[in-house]
Amino acid sequence: MRFIYTSHFFWVVIFFIPIEFSFAQNNPADLFDENCADCHSIGEGDMKGPDLMGVEQRRSEEWLIKFTKFSKGMIEEGEIEAVKVWEKYKKAKMPKIDLSDEEIKSIFAYIKSKNKNVAPVKQTSATTPKKQEGIAPKEPGTLNKKVMEEKGVAMETTTVSNEVATENTARIDELEKKIDQLLHVQRRSALMEITEEDIAKGRDLFTGIIPFENGAPNCISCHNVDVIDTLNWNPSALDIANLYLDDKNIDFENLLLHPKTERLKKLLNEHPLTEREAFTIKAYLQTIKKDGLHKSKSASPNSMSLGIVVGVLLLSLIDLLFTKWIKIKFIPIVIIIGSIGYISITPFTLSKNIGLSKNYEPDQPIKFSHKIHSGENGIACLYCHSTAEYSKISGIPPTEVCVNCHYKIKSGANSWTFEINKINRALETKQPIKWVKIHNLPDHVFFSHAQHVGAGKIQCQQCHGKIEEMDRVKQVSPLTMGWCLDCHRTKNVNINDNKFYDSYKGIHDDIKSGKISSDSITVDYLNKSDCYTCHY
Repeated sequence: MRFIYTSHFFWVVIFFIPIEFSFAQNNPADLFDENCADCHSIGEGDMKGPDLMGVEQRRSEEWLIKFTKFSKGMIEEGEIEAVKVWEKYKKAKMPKIDLSDEEIKSIFAYIKSKNKNVAPVKQTSATTPKKQEGIAPKEPGTLNKKVMEEKGVAMETTTVSNEVATENTARIDELEKKIDQLLHVQRRSALMEITEEDIAKGRDLFTGIIPFENGAPNCISCHNVDVIDTLNWNPSALDIANLYLDDKNIDFENLLLHPKTERLKKLLNEHPLTEREAFTIKAYLQTIKKDGLHKSKSASPNSMSLGIVVGVLLLSLIDLLFTKWIKIKFIPIVIIIGSIGYISITPFTLSKNIGLSKNYEPDQPIKFSHKIHSGENGIACLYCHSTAEYSKISGIPPTEVCVNCHYKIKSGANSWTFEINKINRALETKQPIKWVKIHNLPDHVFFSHAQHVGAGKIQCQQCHGKIEEMDRVKQVSPLTMGWCLDCHRTKNVNINDNKFYDSYKGIHDDIKSGKISSDSITVDYLNKSDCYTCHY
């Protein structure tokens, strides 16, 4: 059933593609690039349409040609497989395809040529029997000719079969070698029990405290193991652990010993890791997966200053009462009085900041850059946060919104495919992306994006800062009550050409009579700074 569904998946979209040029004008590769490549790939995964790799193995050529040219008719007639494909892809309508049978066959042949898992079958002409010297050949239609023709067919079949067998044997040998490599690593891993020494060595190798035996660069030069305040586009150690140690189909040690990606090949082919090094790095990453990234404990500035003041206070008391190093007594007395005053004020100063999170800049599960999306590419805020104009909340865009662009854009300049692949995994596993909320208000405060963005026509940057310049978003405004009231009292309301304020007839009458100017109307003037406006 899986092959049947995959076949349908492959073929439903190729038939959506209009082909405007004849085969005489374009070769199959050009036909595919011009008409298919926007929606399909060959062996690179699904895009807007399915990956077409291997499609010729799942359907007969006759069915493919018929479905390409007459998919609508097949669906209306109730052809089972055609209907399944149509329903699976949300009943998308496929435009009429004006292609000849030969053009369609040429595209399928081009797709087939990209499939390395299919052994090529070479066409061999029938073997012609050699003439025996001195013996004239029999006339056509004789028994001798029939026998020779049958022998020729048998020889052709045998030749083709031998070629296919040779190809299959080579592929099987290559596959056996790979299986032996995997089993070797798995047997060794099963026999080697992870010890504290293994974890410690893996940590030292990863962080560069000790070098790799063959001179490979240390891992921490790209992959951080600590929670950091700056954005690192490379995956962290936790990202790597969550991806590769969760998937039972991936042997992480074998991936290090026999790298598959181009970036790892460049690093490790000339400086290969030893089996022991790969094992200890995996052991260390298992502890990262369990405990998370390391969090450095640093004292806050307020704590440090308070500690210094308390220390100075104690020294002044000791000198005043015992040592008497300072001969002028009023100096330690002044220090003592000032220190006690500072210590007394500190609890009130710190209490004012309870619940405030200005400059809060957390790591997100996907390293999404507003600078790239909103700044460089000019994507409007409302494209992703589409509910901000008419809802209390701005809304987190669903994963499907990301796919609108990333079905085509599969690699980024900074993180390559690693971060974008997280979107695909979220769709495949049907698990939501757990974004971290940055701007939080207390539960007793009412705030509506619709009132500010929709009615007030306020730009996002007024509250969120220059979001189009941020790779990693942080909170730039304090979001305190005083900050909100200051905006309500000082910022003018755009009352002209704004249907929301049409109901304020008294104000419009005062503007017409000249009592007030339309440029001097604030939110506070409209009685929107009362307690019940935000605390209902």
